[in-house]
Amino acid sequence: MRSRLEITHPAVVELRLRQDGVITRRQLFEAGAEPHDLQRLVRRREIRRIHPGVYVDHTGPLTRRQREWAAVLGAWPAALAGPSALPGPPPGRVHIAIARGRTVSAQDGVVVHCTTGLQQRVLWQRSPPRLRIDHATIDGMSAKIRVGDVAGAFADLARVVGSRQTTIERILATLEARSRVHGRTMIAGMLTDVRDGACSVLERGYRDRIERAHGLPRASRQYVSAATGATTFQDVRYERYSLVVELDGYAFHSGAAARDNDADRDLAEPGRHGCSHGARHLRLGVHHPVPHSRVDRDDPAQPRLAWHPAPLPGVPAAGPGPLTMWIQCTWRTGSTPQGLQWALRR
Repeated sequence: MRSRLEITHPAVVELRLRQDGVITRRQLFEAGAEPHDLQRLVRRREIRRIHPGVYVDHTGPLTRRQREWAAVLGAWPAALAGPSALPGPPPGRVHIAIARGRTVSAQDGVVVHCTTGLQQRVLWQRSPPRLRIDHATIDGMSAKIRVGDVAGAFADLARVVGSRQTTIERILATLEARSRVHGRTMIAGMLTDVRDGACSVLERGYRDRIERAHGLPRASRQYVSAATGATTFQDVRYERYSLVVELDGYAFHSGAAARDNDADRDLAEPGRHGCSHGARHLRLGVHHPVPHSRVDRDDPAQPRLAWHPAPLPGVPAAGPGPLTMWIQCTWRTGSTPQGLQWALRR
């Protein structure tokens, strides 16, 4: 007489450990279970059903990895895709990719994407399997560009690059190798922006809506500093005018610890990098609205704006300086303060 299969069977234990407690009906049958064994395990509440043919070995809430395993195993062969395969907070629903041409049953809380060349694009050894981050980044950006969320696409890119799990060059190479990508030109432009130092939505907005739109001098970006004893990067540095502009986005500047680190950097920076009186620091964050007004270059009545090093009347030499004051006012209002017009006309 054949012995019945228990949840403690070595093959079942190995699968539960590898898949965070999630197991499929097919895997149980391959381990030697019979239909009545499965019914008994469910009746005893040793396993419970999540999706058709997918079970977990407890009755409590599912963890993030268990929800991901359940989605992948429920459509196997499949892999995490889109936002589920990217660094950052988990999306509300699990995104998975299956081979193009397949159809699978709908699962609650799961978004299915049909992908060409799935076998080559997936890291099957990961737990659970997921698309390679370069392909997942391009897919996620393309999907957001398709619905008009350009800022969201750039935010995803900045988050991926900031995680240091890949590089701009690798994503560019992957983009070039793919035949059909919606928004290819825009994605390539965003990749170039990050490579040139605009590493967040806020930094890109500053460059396009402040620096370029109003004719500020060209700055160095991601300037390497060791003032704190460790290698850090200054977002924007106007070396000639000893001015550093730090742009604090949500991704890396939203917590109390991050703000403390920013304050430590601001205290450590003055007097470094060969500046006799130290570089002035201007820190702008997401709570300061980026102005949408722009200078109309085709309107001859609109003054062309550029930095001129002459001091302003009534501004002390040790004060914040006209460039700092101008950036502050322009950032908040989107227009040039009247008192600075004469110094900024070309």
